[in-house]
Amino acid sequence: MHVQKEPKPLSKEWLLWIARLEKQIARDGARDLRVLEKAGVNCKCLVQLLSHAATANHQVFKGPIRAQQAELRSLAGRLRAAANGADEVSSNPLSRLDFWIYLHNGIFLGMNPPGSWKESDPCIPFMVAAMRTFAKMCDQNAKCLGSYLRRLMQTDNSIVLVLISVVWQTKTTRYFEELARLLTDAFQAAGKRQSTGFSADGLRMMYKRLSPKIIQSVADSLAHQEKLKIEEKQSLDVPPVIPQQDR
Repeated sequence: MHVQKEPKPLSKEWLLWIARLEKQIARDGARDLRVLEKAGVNCKCLVQLLSHAATANHQVFKGPIRAQQAELRSLAGRLRAAANGADEVSSNPLSRLDFWIYLHNGIFLGMNPPGSWKESDPCIPFMVAAMRTFAKMCDQNAKCLGSYLRRLMQTDNSIVLVLISVVWQTKTTRYFEELARLLTDAFQAAGKRQSTGFSADGLRMMYKRLSPKIIQSVADSLAHQEKLKIEEKQSLDVPPVIPQQDR
């Protein structure tokens, strides 16, 4: 018996439904969960993984990820345009009131012509450089979201993550029978009944075939994130060139 029909994903009702689903998974699979807990498994996290596996729908995240990707690209474009405009205006003496006062009266009084904002205020080059750096960060993150979206749409890894989690915590592959029953109960609780349910042999084959790829994919993602952090830090550590002021 499942808890109820799945509400609209990511809504408040959906979050409440997930919480009720996790309670039912814990209740229906109490016996197998006790066995796994004695083997060293964090059963609270396992129930959350089981709930995720039973409700995984990658199409739910497709729209929000693409919307955020578009927003990042748009913001990057606006930042670059603003930085170019700020650089142009701050380099032009005509943008300053001082220049027009000089042109109107000061030139006849022997005053020196005022310089541009960039020449008189050393903070301006830093502000322009900061906008360009942030635009680059937005572009990099938009690219990462696109890469993640492509991987997300290719395959559903949620069931394999359940298997990897238990094998990693127990240091053994002895518990596929319990996992088969737990996954079957979780899918039934979510209203997604499998024709034959899950089997230990099927899960064992799935783990053997897919777990190395997923573990490598996670490692690659972490390495890529670390690389981006280093590149962002390096770009922020490079100070912009400040023009020398005439004295």
